[in-house]
Amino acid sequence: MSRTPVELMEKLREVETPGYQTVAAKASEFLARIRTMVRLMETTAALRASEQHYRRLVEILPDAVALIDMQFRLAGLNERAAAMWGYAEPVELLGKSVFDLIQTKDRDRFRADIASLKAGAVASAEYAFVRQDGQSIPLETRAVLSTAPNGESLGLVAVARDMTERKHAEEELRHLPRRITEAQEAERSRVARELHDGVNQVIASATMRLRRVQDSLAAQHPAASEILSRCHKLLVQALEENRRIAHNLRPNDLDELGLSAACRHLCRELQTRTGLVVKCQFTRFDRLLPPQVDLGLFRIVQEALNNVEKHAGAKIVRLRIAIQREAVVLKIQDDGCGFNPAIPQVAKGARRGIGLSSLRERATALEGTCELVSHPRQGTAITVRVPLPKGRRVEGQR
Repeated sequence: MSRTPVELMEKLREVETPGYQTVAAKASEFLARIRTMVRLMETTAALRASEQHYRRLVEILPDAVALIDMQFRLAGLNERAAAMWGYAEPVELLGKSVFDLIQTKDRDRFRADIASLKAGAVASAEYAFVRQDGQSIPLETRAVLSTAPNGESLGLVAVARDMTERKHAEEELRHLPRRITEAQEAERSRVARELHDGVNQVIASATMRLRRVQDSLAAQHPAASEILSRCHKLLVQALEENRRIAHNLRPNDLDELGLSAACRHLCRELQTRTGLVVKCQFTRFDRLLPPQVDLGLFRIVQEALNNVEKHAGAKIVRLRIAIQREAVVLKIQDDGCGFNPAIPQVAKGARRGIGLSSLRERATALEGTCELVSHPRQGTAITVRVPLPKGRRVEGQR
């Protein structure tokens, strides 16, 4: 009668011979080795699949990816990283020190940032790197510290993005207010010339002709002469108003005498027209400010006084321009109704909001700042600080 292997093993177990013990131990050891080998093969296959998946993921990322060991050498990187640094193949960068790629001024900061990095945390910063051709490129970098299960630091996984185009766009946006202001001033100058050379000449000619007609009719037609006299006065008023508009568009005082004289004229005109008390305090400059600073500050004063006239309900306005720490400081303060800057202005205050935005834009165009302090029933103070161009020293006294 034949027996199965299992039955034979069971029979040997019943007998419990020494031979059975030896065979069973060797069989168990052999099976354990087979299981270990199978698990190792499965783990190896999973690691290879994971590595391939990682490589595919790294290659399709829009950013540069680099692996950096704890000696700050490049242990791996994708093609985008190589191209970003100006190399044809990633292998050309393997083994290079990261410090050979970072500009000298950022090396210590990079080292300090990495030294303070904890496992699992992300360090984000911008550093200036150097391409193979010597060109400097700003990179926005995010780095993660990789550690082993026992806590040992293995290296860094860094993702970098070239910020050159963004920097150019930011630079363009930074200069945009200045270009808009320059375009506005060019248009103002053109309109002022048209008013002076065109409209003013026509009105002046009509005024003289009307005066001659009035003189010839004065004796024979007194009523008609009176009507013509009134028309003459209206034309004279229109001529003066036109001159005022042209002056505000492009004041001759600003070009010929500078900022202080132009602002004083503007304040006298406001005081005559509205009855406001305007107190001025200016530094007397030995040399004029740069033309763009002169014009920008004059427009700020003009807009601020216009806001005071229309919205503040003030009785006294104080205007001060001085030099402080290589900067021009302009301050306009009134004792009017004031307002809460944190609350959006509506209806009556809508124009005020536009005016304040214009002040900030003009200050920004001069690479300066505009600070506003206001409280209900406590007046408003506007302080504009504009740095003087480097190498330009302006001497002045009170």
